[in-house]
Amino acid sequence: MTNRFDLTVPRPGRDGKTRFVRIGTGWQNTKGFSLEFDALPIADHEGKTKVVMFPATDRSPAAETAPPTATPTASPLSDDVPIF
Repeated sequence: MTNRFDLTVPRPGRDGKTRFVRIGTGWQNTKGFSLEFDALPIADHEGKTKVVMFPATDRSPAAETAPPTATPTASPLSDDVPIF
């Protein structure tokens, strides 16, 4: 059993289903829970704010796909070094 949790907020999807957006991490300790937010939840149309905790998913580098890196190319008309 893990003591780490993903903090998420429910948001309506385009297809009418509820989507959960991860906004932080929580840990269970001896006195309760510690919460670390990467983003703050915002209120819904009724003014209510809800945070839902799910067991943490694997976020290791092997589990995530790395974004493609841009390959710098020099212009055929320029002798300058490309600046990213």
